Amino acid sequence: MKIIKYLLILPTLLLTMLACNESAFLEEKSYIYDAETSLLTKEQFQQSLNYCYNRVRYLHGASDNADVEQVFFLGTDFQFEIANNWPNGKWNDYKSFVVPTNGCYNTIWEALFQIIGNANLILNRLPNAAEVADTDKDVIRGEALLLRAYAYRILAHCWGDVPIVKDEISTPRRDFVRDSRKTVYEFVRDDLKEAATLLPDIETARDGQANAQVAQHLLAEIYICLGEYQQAVDEASKVINHQGLSLMTERFGTAKDNTIASVDGSTGDVYWDLFRLNNQNYSDGNREGLWVLQYSNVSSDPGNGLKTTLRANALLENITINGHNMDGSEATDAKAFYGTSSTSYNANEFRGGRSNGQARPTHHFLEEIFDDTDIRGKGLNILRDLRVENPNLQEKGQWMIQSGLYTPTTKEELTTENNALRWYYPVITKVYRMFQYEETLYSPEGTDVYGSHILLRTDQSWRMNKDDYAIRLPETYLLRAEAYLNLNQKDKAATDINAVRIRAKATPVEASMVDIDYILDERLRELYYEELRTVTLCRLGKLYDRAKAYNIYTARTIEEYHNLWPIPYTVIERNSEVKWNNNPGY
Repeated sequence: MKIIKYLLILPTLLLTMLACNESAFLEEKSYIYDAETSLLTKEQFQQSLNYCYNRVRYLHGASDNADVEQVFFLGTDFQFEIANNWPNGKWNDYKSFVVPTNGCYNTIWEALFQIIGNANLILNRLPNAAEVADTDKDVIRGEALLLRAYAYRILAHCWGDVPIVKDEISTPRRDFVRDSRKTVYEFVRDDLKEAATLLPDIETARDGQANAQVAQHLLAEIYICLGEYQQAVDEASKVINHQGLSLMTERFGTAKDNTIASVDGSTGDVYWDLFRLNNQNYSDGNREGLWVLQYSNVSSDPGNGLKTTLRANALLENITINGHNMDGSEATDAKAFYGTSSTSYNANEFRGGRSNGQARPTHHFLEEIFDDTDIRGKGLNILRDLRVENPNLQEKGQWMIQSGLYTPTTKEELTTENNALRWYYPVITKVYRMFQYEETLYSPEGTDVYGSHILLRTDQSWRMNKDDYAIRLPETYLLRAEAYLNLNQKDKAATDINAVRIRAKATPVEASMVDIDYILDERLRELYYEELRTVTLCRLGKLYDRAKAYNIYTARTIEEYHNLWPIPYTVIERNSEVKWNNNPGY
């Protein structure tokens, strides 16, 4: 796995000092180090592109900003807030939190325009870079176009009308004018069409590098936004039919021989394999990861890893079961997940490292959308029962739910102010490195009831520290299904959905059942914690409908105008020469 270093656009100038010549050493020299002199070579352009990729990773969870990490999932049909000022905290109260003065939205706006600004700088300087070969210029231009399009895509989906900036800005401006959402989509379309002709195919691209198939995938989505549905089908088909790509259907990779089982006896499946360490890239043998964001797997640098593990899963250390002491007496504080000491808690590599129960999945996600046979919602993919680990209890080693030692909260109890909502819910293993942490993170105290190692409770055991999908091939199938649905070709839409469902061993869908909500459910089944869910729902104008229907907390305050985000107040204030009205409702 490659470690991509996060580099700023202007690298540090290194001065060679010749100690043997004192007069030369003391001689003063003037250096001008700006865009004119720093963007001359292929390596320098790559450094600038790396910064754009860094901003993409930032938006996908590598920010160390809890709100930015969670804005794309919380308050949707997928999750509700369960930690901060619960039950009324953050996205549980849209009217108080989703407002123009919330710095979260300004941070995301700025990150997107940082991508755009860097991309514009590259595109402006590249034609005059005499030291860069023409073939390299084509690829660099293709990457810059795609990254700019990617940023504008999110801006248009989430904010609607935004200003198009397509040239390098060299002096301060306060007179930007918002372009219509349709005009922005057309601008993105044109960038992606050109990028698709310049970028390498996935089999020759570097791991993590934008490639032609990523451009075609994004282009299919933009054609849907423009109502050009046959063009969307055509672009998605280019990706799906590309010789180097296919859905993974057989066990593969670094954990295919795992022997540790879940409560239903599963020791893994192909869906689980997709999310194990070093299994994401084309070079790893994965043929469905279109765009894979690169992270270091060396946990000594905590800044490299995603904190999704910490945010996503329950605060299991607080679970109390109906347990008994070793002498048979009833235990008054029967903690299920103490480690080998009754006063210290150790994280566990079976149940997800350390987590703190910040974001609980909705009942719709956990209990309503998965068939009984669907591997994506059970087995090692979503752990629906755990074994007691406290060595001071007679029940050590028993499955806590199957054995009747613990009763999960019901749908009706979700609205009660019950801390147990945070203590337990099924564990989503997609977002951590199950069984694959570094040796330095393991406790010397040995193994637990699964035969799995105990982890030290450090900030390293709550970070994913593995490569992460930005786009995976099943999403392309679901985009094409969406285009077919808009063409009133439900049979073809069902065929594409079933390509994804059959791999997951789920019951095939009948064409008559396909509508946009079914496709959104299928995206949730397949792409949970991968797609930026809020972006998808805002694109379709479905954030309000879906959150109102399936998120019992968000439903109390969300309104239809929340289908678009508020323009940050600081952005409006800075653009002082042109008056901007905020999006309706804010």
